[in-house]
Amino acid sequence: MITKKLIAIIFCLIVLPATTLAAPQVVTETHTYVLGDNDSKNDARTMCFLEAKRKMLEKAETLVMSHTQANMGRLTKDEINSYTAALIKIENAGEEWRFNDSGSMVVVMTVKAVLDYDDIKKRLNDIQKDSTARKKIVEQQDRLAALEKMIAGLQQKLGKANVVEANQLRKDRNVAFQEIDELQTKKNNNNETD
Repeated sequence: MITKKLIAIIFCLIVLPATTLAAPQVVTETHTYVLGDNDSKNDARTMCFLEAKRKMLEKAETLVMSHTQANMGRLTKDEINSYTAALIKIENAGEEWRFNDSGSMVVVMTVKAVLDYDDIKKRLNDIQKDSTARKKIVEQQDRLAALEKMIAGLQQKLGKANVVEANQLRKDRNVAFQEIDELQTKKNNNNETD
């Protein structure tokens, strides 16, 4: 006859490790970008990646919040979202070029991220203890958001621009793309050395 104590031990050995050591989850998101008259393929690829990444971050932040909220009561939702964006690495998982029904060229890009909730919780705890890291992350995320907003504005102007204006707008957009790449590289290097 199995006693209650033995059942409790079996429960702890089988069920609790499964809930505390959740396996990493691969999350994907897809975005379709329609090329405009003033877009090169590289421009379209970058624009598509930025939008797919934005969608991915929204999904990832929701998943991380659901896994960390119970254990991280001291961090606010906005802080967890900001830090999550800095902690996860999003990469291009594939792209496809084709023409849509109206004859415009489109790029369909899928991005992915691996969410290791145990690692993210550990890093969130570390960030919570380090005010310099918190400040650095917030500044970096604010700058990325400002650059992405600037690119969206430039993109809107580019759709209506004449040839001369389009050249300058593309240059401005490329400078913003380059700064985003530098910030992303810096973020990824920081994550790899942690």
